[in-house]
Amino acid sequence: MTLNEIYERIPAFKCVSGCSACCGIVPIAPAEIENIASYIAMNGVQVRVLGTDLLTCPYVVNERCSIHSVRPALCRIFGVTNDKYMRCPNGGKAARIMPKGEADEILASVFQAGLKEEARR
Repeated sequence: MTLNEIYERIPAFKCVSGCSACCGIVPIAPAEIENIASYIAMNGVQVRVLGTDLLTCPYVVNERCSIHSVRPALCRIFGVTNDKYMRCPNGGKAARIMPKGEADEILASVFQAGLKEEARR
């Protein structure tokens, strides 16, 4: 299963415009790192230097995600699961709320997809 096929299992989510309250440092699967690096190189995306702000995602620029179309699975899942730590603090709307177990399965699938890609090389 490809990353895009896995991502398609995640319900749509409508963020509050200009909000980046949930954007922090998250675990990223190796396959996602490759996608993000390619996207940055092809689109000239600027990445913030973290400096002393180690809790804010380096891809948040002017309160917006500069890699939104290739953002990691954990970012895509934020706000669409019933996990109490993954709820939108600002009223973003999910197409549906998925159980935490389903979200966990998706995250595991993303990391497994990367391992399968590595094995093919």
